Parts: sequence; C-alpha cells; structure tokens
Amino acid sequence: MRTIRQLRNRSLAQYIAKEMLETHAFYEWVAFLVYKDFSRRNPGMDLTRYMAKEEHAHFSLLKKIYPGTWGKLQPATARRLKKFKLPVIKSELEFYIASWIFDLSGQIQIQGLANCSWLAYRKVARKILQDELEHKNMGLKNLKLYLQKNPGKRKTAVRLMDKWLKLSSPSFGSVGSPFDHLAVRLGLKRVSSLNQKKQFENIVKKARASL
Repeated sequence: MRTIRQLRNRSLAQYIAKEMLETHAFYEWVAFLVYKDFSRRNPGMDLTRYMAKEEHAHFSLLKKIYPGTWGKLQPATARRLKKFKLPVIKSELEFYIASWIFDLSGQIQIQGLANCSWLAYRKVARKILQDELEHKNMGLKNLKLYLQKNPGKRKTAVRLMDKWLKLSSPSFGSVGSPFDHLAVRLGLKRVSSLNQKKQFENIVKKARASL
C-alpha cells in the first residue's frame, strides 16, 4: 500500500489516518509550547530550548505531509488547543520528569508507525523516531542524577510522575476502539493503542518504583 488512496475502504482509511496524524501533530505542538514556556522562564537551561526546537521541527515534518484536501494542519491543531489546558512545568525536577514521559510516550507510539502503510507518514515517523532515540531516557537519567543530589525530593518526584503519566495518557488516542483495531488491520500502525498505552504505563510505573 503506497498511499492513502490505495487503501481499501478509502474514505474510512482516510478518516482514521487523518485522526492519527492530527493527534500526533497536536501532541508534538503541545510539547513545543510547554517546553517553550519553561525555556522562557528559565533561560539558563539550554536543554529546554533544544527540546522545544526539536518538537517544532517534528510538527513541521507532519505539516508537510498533511494532504491539502484535508485543509491545513495548523488550524486543525488550534481547534484542539481551544479545548485543552496546557500543562505548566514549574521546576527543574518537573522538567526532567515531563521531558522523559513526553519522550517515552512519543517513542512508543512512533515505533508503531515505522512500517506504516502510508509511505509519506512512514518516512516522517522514522525520522522523528531517529531523533527521539538519540536522547532516549535522557530525562530519566537527569532525574536520577537530580535525586542523588536532592534525595529529599523523592516524594515530590513520585507525585510529579503520576501527574505527567496522567497528562500523557490521552496522547494514545481512542484506546480499544474499533477505529484503533482497524488502523492496525489497514497497516497504518503496527501495534494497537491499547497495547502501547499498557507498555507506556508499565515502564513509567517501574521507573517510579526504582527511584
């Protein structure tokens, strides 16, 4: 299957692909805005600017493959933002936790797109995955180093991990829905959102227990 038009049940496949791409792009944009806001308030942390720049680049890649027949990606993202309350990172500790959990949820979902039947999306997904894997678990490593220096912050870290786990879980979309199962059958993604979300939650809970 080389393009969306070549998929069987084309109209339904296009609907599912559109929802997948828009949800993906939305959370890339959310991450960009969250990192940008924290960077503005903490100009001395160069890592935050790097993370914001990368998320913006990923959104731009997705925007390039968004079919013109669907409209434009930026307005579609803006419509979703109106119904969404942006989370705020309030400390260095929270930044390490949020960046790791954001990255982890993204990596797990993008891995499922590495063999997407929509070739344009597959190509972009592989590029984004390559970027993400270059700093895999960086946030978790920084978190553990931070707690080594500040052991009294462990309870705060656990609470913040629970907060960002809850905030990131909706990025997996319609978990267990017929559309999710159909996306796997159509080859749009390799693994169901239900299994991806379970994997994500298990990794976070295991890391939380090891702090």
